Amino acid sequence: MTRLILALLLPAFSLTACGPKNRVAITPVGYAAARTATLNELIEHVNRHYGGIEALSVSRFQVKFTGGSIEAGYLKEYPSAKGHLVTKRPNWIYVNILNPVTSSSVVTMASNSREFQIWVPHENKYLTGKTDIRTSSKEPLHSVRPEHLLQAILVEPLHLSRSGTVHLLEEAQDRQRKFYVIHEVSIEGSTPQGCLRRKLWLERQNFVLMRQQYYDCGKLLSDIHYTGEVVSEQGSVTSSISMERIPEHYRIQFWFQRGKVHLNRMVEDSSFFIPKPPRAEVVIVEGAGVEDN
Repeated sequence: MTRLILALLLPAFSLTACGPKNRVAITPVGYAAARTATLNELIEHVNRHYGGIEALSVSRFQVKFTGGSIEAGYLKEYPSAKGHLVTKRPNWIYVNILNPVTSSSVVTMASNSREFQIWVPHENKYLTGKTDIRTSSKEPLHSVRPEHLLQAILVEPLHLSRSGTVHLLEEAQDRQRKFYVIHEVSIEGSTPQGCLRRKLWLERQNFVLMRQQYYDCGKLLSDIHYTGEVVSEQGSVTSSISMERIPEHYRIQFWFQRGKVHLNRMVEDSSFFIPKPPRAEVVIVEGAGVEDN
């Protein structure tokens, strides 16, 4: 009888020893504090807090530029610099990057809806061309386009009424936060197919914009990350921006100094043009591709 009882109990003990173990799982704060919202509520939030800014001026920022990428097979890091910038909707931007020691211009860039100018004093080169031209230069600094910086700094509104544009909502998460991801899709003509144009990542605790991605019909062009916000009654501006341009193989990072950011100040259109310096070498930038707007 004893042997029979042991024979019956031993398998039960074996199953118990090999069974699941309970462990305490700590829920991340970003998970526990995640809120819900509808697509229309999120679009309204983006347009009110980010898309409602008409003009932005930053009298002092730090900037870090890196050319190349893993895909390109090289990296070229430039020293950190300082500078100032001004932008206004719809397509205007002026950026002056200065030597941190001498305060002389390292590169000056300007753009409107049609043309851009880039002045590189130490090379005595004045580059100009159409804003929709896409090129890949061997010199990383020459591949920077002011309008790409504008996309990162002034967040485009989401237009619900724009013909040929639809918005989709996705939920996502990492190890710390939950996100809502708004997809902006362009649909042309009567075709049922669409092209992914943009994604906006909003964390779900306070619906702060954390990331923005621009696409050319699904092909990634810009990957922009945001941290830290400067909030005012006129809107929200991110104090730290990191943008990677995939086709041109460069990354640029901005850190805006608090107290040096001003919203919706009047700016004359003439501020967004760089006249050609005397005796500068003029480089007309041309390319085979056209940027997807």
